[in-house]
Amino acid sequence: MTAESMHSLIDSYYSYKALCETEATKREQIAAERDAYVAKIEAQRQMLENYFAYSFKERRENFDQLFKALDKAIEKGDDTAINGVLTSMVTLFKESPLAQAKEVLRMADDPNVKEIEF
Repeated sequence: MTAESMHSLIDSYYSYKALCETEATKREQIAAERDAYVAKIEAQRQMLENYFAYSFKERRENFDQLFKALDKAIEKGDDTAINGVLTSMVTLFKESPLAQAKEVLRMADDPNVKEIEF
């Protein structure tokens, strides 16, 4: 083997080792980014679970109160109260917890938002 061939072999070996280090670093960076992204998704999932638990509990309580008010208005024969309660129910039906969840996620991604209250 000639000296030139030996130098070429050694240079190739060191290039290979450098490439291995570079690729290992890239894999570590990719893994770290993946872990950060998975953690963000998990945090968003937890936040949405909490939001939906609160939101649907609140909606159920509101509808329970509205149905009680509707029953009382019907018992009294108060058409104005019946109309008001039904209007409130329709308004509440039109509110989408899913649309509001989108806003919650938007706020979660906003670095200027320090706290999100439901």
